[in-house]
Amino acid sequence: MDIFSIPTPFFVFDERLMHQELAKLRKAIDDFWPNTIIAYSVKTNSLPYLAKFFSSNAVYAEVVSEDEYELVKECGYGRRNIVCNGPIKTYSFVSKLMEEGTIINVDSHREIEYAVRYAQNNPSKQYKVGIRVNVDIESSFPSESKAGPHGSRFGFCLINGEFKKAIEALRNNNIIINGLHLHVSTSTRRVEIYEWLTHLFINIVEDYQLQDVEYFDIGGGFYGGIPDKPQWDDYLKSISRILCENKFEDKPLSIIIEPGVSLLAGAFSYFSSVIDVKDTNRTRFVVTDGSRIHIDPFFHKTRYFYDIICNNKSGNKIKEQVVVGFTCLEYDDIMILNDCDELKEGDLIRYDKLGAYTISLSPLFISYYPAVYAINPRGDIQIVREKWSSKEFIQKSKIS
Repeated sequence: MDIFSIPTPFFVFDERLMHQELAKLRKAIDDFWPNTIIAYSVKTNSLPYLAKFFSSNAVYAEVVSEDEYELVKECGYGRRNIVCNGPIKTYSFVSKLMEEGTIINVDSHREIEYAVRYAQNNPSKQYKVGIRVNVDIESSFPSESKAGPHGSRFGFCLINGEFKKAIEALRNNNIIINGLHLHVSTSTRRVEIYEWLTHLFINIVEDYQLQDVEYFDIGGGFYGGIPDKPQWDDYLKSISRILCENKFEDKPLSIIIEPGVSLLAGAFSYFSSVIDVKDTNRTRFVVTDGSRIHIDPFFHKTRYFYDIICNNKSGNKIKEQVVVGFTCLEYDDIMILNDCDELKEGDLIRYDKLGAYTISLSPLFISYYPAVYAINPRGDIQIVREKWSSKEFIQKSKIS
């Protein structure tokens, strides 16, 4: 199948690029902390074919809801190859996770209540539960947090005693606190932040005598595959150095990393076609059958990695062309091309590094989910999700 003969718009998952990124990450793990678990962030890209790909390549899944948990199990994951985070777990879900031995990080008072209740109802067994820490990153790295002026809403606060109460509530029952989750979202993704998190982890383990801790879940938020930015080696080398300096190499400690953008973005592209060129008294608009709602659902990107494939170059350079999407939204403007080749109907635009928060967040607005194709290691192309039609949109809806 020729990729340029496929009706646009569509996404492409290049398995070859994902294998390359996984190889880089695993090399860093082997070099610096072999007992590291990669748990890919399902919320970042919940394409079932991708989940199956990772399951087949010994990568854990990191989920934040029961829906995601059931999805990845359908895609081949066993209950012990899943990390479950998030603050919205029900009692039945917490009970299932504890009974099945899934890695669970509690993140709300009710989850602690549910965990304690289930443990008390089953006193003959001992259960393992991790806990998420509310990390005040702004205290040491001003203007870094993406949580805003109110700070992060996730985890239990060390400063006001909430974390201590959570520890005590779990400890007073047949529950072992076997892990700490310290994920933060930052602006610069500096290596120094992960060094700081590692020191914080060590201090918590020592201050609260958490001798049963088996894993340090440092979360995600890394750079990945971007030149002149920190690489996997830089992060893992620094984290492992600090753990070794504090004798943690003598313990059976696992590091859990939960890469989203850093692992997923580079292997996905999006193709669209120019369907019209329109001049007004102000602007030349290049109308495409793609849309910003597919490639920038947060509407915050200021630039894209892209390539333009012209069918017939005119040789003309246009001072300004505004590339827009197919929707009826005035703000569906994708980018401005300055002093570029003249675009015409039938030309293609390929946008790269779009595997994160695109497919998962594409809305069902005007036109339904676009098709997704995959390129396997042999270079063969196959469709892995068909374009949704009204039939898929209507499914499970009552219309009569």
